[in-house]
Amino acid sequence: MTSSENVTIVTGMTLRDQFAIAALQGMSSQALELIKSKIMSGQSTDDWCREMVRICYTIADEMLKAREG
Repeated sequence: MTSSENVTIVTGMTLRDQFAIAALQGMSSQALELIKSKIMSGQSTDDWCREMVRICYTIADEMLKAREG
């Protein structure tokens, strides 16, 4: 990973991966509360986390389409 001021470049990641990460970061504050409530009630968060990742990559795909025009 290289960094220059406020720009960080991570090698091995696609633009799609970076868009998915941005979507996940945007959803994280609300998601954290839901995950905590599931854990506190003894529920598994595995399915919910997989669905969240799927949603983030769907958002990333739409962002890539938007870039194309």
